[in-house]
Parts: sequence; structure tokens; C-alpha cells
Amino acid sequence: MRKIGLVLKREYISRVTKRSFLITTLVVPFLMLLLPVTIFLIARNNDAERIAVRDESGLYIQKLQDSRLVQFFYESMPLDSLKRVYRDTKYNYDGVLYIPAASTDPNDGVKYFSSRGLGFTTTLYINSELSREQEKERLSEAGMTKDKIDAIKQRVSFETIIMTEEGESSDNKVVALTTAIIMGIIIYIILIIYGVMVMNGVVEEKANRIVEVIVSSVRPFEMLTGKILGVAAVGLTQLVSWIAIGALLFQGAMLLLGPQMGQLSPDALAQGGINARDAEAITVFMKNLDSINFTELFFCFVFYFLGGYLFYAALYAAAASGANDAGDVQSLSFPVTIPVILSFFLLQVSVNDPHGPVAFWASMIPFSSPIVMLGRIPFGVPWWQLALSMSLLIVGFLSAVWVAGRIYRIGILMYGKKITLPELAKWMFYKG
Repeated sequence: MRKIGLVLKREYISRVTKRSFLITTLVVPFLMLLLPVTIFLIARNNDAERIAVRDESGLYIQKLQDSRLVQFFYESMPLDSLKRVYRDTKYNYDGVLYIPAASTDPNDGVKYFSSRGLGFTTTLYINSELSREQEKERLSEAGMTKDKIDAIKQRVSFETIIMTEEGESSDNKVVALTTAIIMGIIIYIILIIYGVMVMNGVVEEKANRIVEVIVSSVRPFEMLTGKILGVAAVGLTQLVSWIAIGALLFQGAMLLLGPQMGQLSPDALAQGGINARDAEAITVFMKNLDSINFTELFFCFVFYFLGGYLFYAALYAAAASGANDAGDVQSLSFPVTIPVILSFFLLQVSVNDPHGPVAFWASMIPFSSPIVMLGRIPFGVPWWQLALSMSLLIVGFLSAVWVAGRIYRIGILMYGKKITLPELAKWMFYKG
């Protein structure tokens, strides 16, 4: 046990003192926060498109609503004249929206003239405004009053109530789905990054012949366990640092941008170019974030982060012990990477039916449970399933370390021989 601790300490200190570790630990939270803040600031400070509207039908005059994306200005001069002068200093328009007299059909000649194209979101907004006014006009011609129209278009929604032994609680599918996908992606990335880190460490030590000196005083199994736990400590340190730094940066951003970002009423979002239905959905989503048990989710995230990493790190180390160069690493590690990739696809199936047989078994098998179970938790998982999944992952990790140790003790000192997967399997049963 003492030797495992020494290997762990060596692995941990050698990695956390590297400049690359310090840079990524400090820079990643800034980049993760910088991206959405930059998008928000750019979107807020973008100048609205100034569009001249030449409406020969008279149906849309003073009816198209301005937004953060678009400002409409209604002109009566002939279209040809407007197309010539719209960019003059007197007008300074970005383009001309032409609506012909017979505009009862949405595809009968409405055109936009400009020296540059419109953005995708701006185009959608103008389309929605034209469609909305045209719909109102047609319903009015059919004798429908505003009250009748509002009654017909009233949105019907329902609330799902989950009944358990503890009582009833509201179920929010959108929030749960979003949280599940985010958690699954994070674990997927972590398994790949830190698993490959262990694999590269094994290959590097083997290539430099450092391992020959180390194994003279440390058993291969102790070395493997210490290496895996050392990188796990590195990953956990980095994860906790990211969470702490990210939380501080988020609080700072909210203090600076809170008044603007907090105005998430449907009306405010609609003015930003989002239609009313989507604006309402965004507002409801933000309010329903409280329905997620983040304490439980964080505990499970840390457990499956460690369990999934330890399981796959052992397999990556075993594969790397038989490699002599980068080509061998790719071929031997590919079978280990396949279950990680497959787990991500199983996650997408599971979030559509979180209590179905595919989701259940995928969340129990150690190869896929770190990703799939985290995707199921926001939808509510019985405690016995969670306990069983965790227990099987612990058993899976111990089994993976045993198998990896059997392979590692042979492969770590094997040089020059081309190793295949069947050869790795034979090493598990070698004695001595």
C-alpha cells in the first residue's frame, strides 16, 4: 500500500506541476464563460437592420413590429427610386422590402433588395412578421374577431406529476433532457481525455525505459494502481478547480450583466427576435431549473466521474502496455474507445425512454453506466437502481484493474514484438 502511495504521489506531482496543467486549469473556465458572454454582448450591441418597406398592398403599413434585429421604415416613393437612394445619407437603409399590391399569397412577389444578404435569424424574424400579419388579415376577412382568434390559438399544455412513496412532484422533461445531455457529454469527454492521459503516460515510460528501473522496486500491479489513482487525483483536482473558478467567474458575470441577462420575460425575448412561443418556453425553462436536485446530481457526477475514469483508465493502461509506438497505441486502444462512443449513442436512446429496458441495462453495465445513468438521473431513478448501478461499477473497476494488472505485468517489459488483441488476452492467464 505504501508503494502505491509513492507511485500515486509521483504521478500526481509530476503532472500538476507541469505548465500545461496550470494553463488549462486556469484558462478553460475563462473560455467556457467567455463564449456565452461574448455572444450575449455581440448580440446586444449589434445594430438593428434598417429596412425600408414599400408596401403597395397597404396591408402591412405600420403593422410590422420592430425588434432588436430589425427596424422597419415605411416609404411611399416608387420602388425603382427607392432602390437607387436607399443607401444615401438621408435614408441610410440597409435594404428595401417590397410587397406588391396583390400580396394575398406569401409567394407572389415579396422581395428584399440589398447590396448584402440578411442574417439567418433576421430572415426568420421578417418571415414570421409577414406571416403573422397575413394570417390576421385572412382570418379577419373570414369574419373572425380578435377575441375569437385568440381563443382558437390558445396554447394547451399539461403538467406531469410523478407519484412516489415520498409524495407527488412535478416532472419537467425539457429541463431534465437538457441536463441529461450536458452531463452525458461532460462525462464522455472526461473519460476520453483522462483515459488517454493514462495511456500516453504508460507508452512514454515504456519508450524511455524508465519503467525498467521502477519495476525493480515496485510490483507492476502496484505501479498500475498508483498511476491510475494519481491521474484520478489530477483529474479531480482539475475538476474542482474548474468548478470553483467557474462559480466565481459566473458570479462576477451576473453582477455585471445580471440586469440585462435577468430580463427573460417573454416580451423582452420577443423584442430580441424570438417568437412568442419560443420566448415563453425559454422563460419556463429558466424557472423550472429549480426542479432539478443538483445536490444529488453533483454527488452522482463525482462518483461516476471517478468510477468511470478508474474503469476505463485500467483498460487503457492495459492496452498501452502492449504498444511499442503510436500505431500500436491506436490499434490496441480502439476496442476500449468503442464502448465509450457506443455509450454516448445509448444516452440519446435512453433520454427518449429513461425507464425503458435499453436505458435500464445500459445504466447497469459498467462499460456504459457512467454516461447513461447520469443521463437518467434528472428524470428520476429508483434508489435501488442507482445503488445497483454504483455497486456494479465498483465491481467492474476492481475486475478491470485485476485484468489490466495481469496484462500490464507482462506487456510493460515487452519490447519489439508486434502485439495483437488475442496476445493480450493470453497474458491474463500467464503465471509468475
